[in-house]
Amino acid sequence: MTAEYSDLDLLVTAPTRSALLDAIRDELAFLWEQYVADTATPLSPGGRGLRVKLHTLFEAVANAAR
Repeated sequence: MTAEYSDLDLLVTAPTRSALLDAIRDELAFLWEQYVADTATPLSPGGRGLRVKLHTLFEAVANAAR
């Protein structure tokens, strides 16, 4: 199975729907950590654009459980 979301350059594949959902969650968590949570690392213009997209599409939730 494959999921694609071009606005975030997201392309994820997995053998089952359950695994695909887990892979999407993992990828989104990675993107959030790298482009939103890590404010110390300078970003390229594309990285800053991705940060804005992530902020637009999602909001941080303290103590969120999976």
